[in-house]
Amino acid sequence: MEKKLGMKLVVASSLVVLISGCVVTEARVLTATPNTVSYQYDGATRYGLENAVKNAKAHCAKYGKSAELENTTGNTFGFSTAVFECKK
Repeated sequence: MEKKLGMKLVVASSLVVLISGCVVTEARVLTATPNTVSYQYDGATRYGLENAVKNAKAHCAKYGKSAELENTTGNTFGFSTAVFECKK
């Protein structure tokens, strides 16, 4: 009985690790210029867009500008794209 419980715990822990590995919270740069920047992020989590906004602010600040979200788009795979304009 104890051996079966231990095995179930191992399997359950492994599933949690696998599932959590599927969530992408980082925003990946698609394009970056002094005037615009775009990121791909996991649209299924709020953290993806939050990270894109944070990264866009940092990118535009390098040029003495502020980031303004122009648009977001999604696709069937759950990934979304955010496009920012760097404005003075």
